[in-house]
Amino acid sequence: FFCGIFFPCQHFFKIIPEKLYILDPGTKRVIIFNKKGELQQQIYFESAEHLTAIALSADEKTLYALDGTRVVSTPLGK
Repeated sequence: FFCGIFFPCQHFFKIIPEKLYILDPGTKRVIIFNKKGELQQQIYFESAEHLTAIALSADEKTLYALDGTRVVSTPLGK
């Protein structure tokens, strides 16, 4: 299985003990893998124009993405 990561950069990664979050601005998405490397979820930001960073809420229930000068958020599934 190839998920087609086009433009990942080192500062687009977030590693949490159980998961790896990768921001792929080229496809306007965040890809989430478990610690075994299995794809868990993909989150698309269809209206994004310039994704540059991601962050998680302290409880890991909300994902924030910086799109130019605005912050967008989405709830995370378990």
